[in-house]
Amino acid sequence: MDGAMRIGDCVKLESGAVGIIGAPLAVVKDEENIFRVGEVVYLKSGGPPMTVEAFVAPVVAVAWFAGDILRRDAFLPDQIHR
Repeated sequence: MDGAMRIGDCVKLESGAVGIIGAPLAVVKDEENIFRVGEVVYLKSGGPPMTVEAFVAPVVAVAWFAGDILRRDAFLPDQIHR
């Protein structure tokens, strides 16, 4: 194994949530705001750019780099923006 995450892989997030990478293809916050897998988002409170990986009801799973370290967590849709 090369350690790379693949669509369909199960992942445990720093928040303790567990989800599936790449499912679904879009995360619907409301009719006017859709977060898509692969899209770059930011916390409304500030922070680094993060990539949407999946929807783990009721949160959006994201990943980002802190230096050389890959980080993963999940946030409520109301906590993030484009």
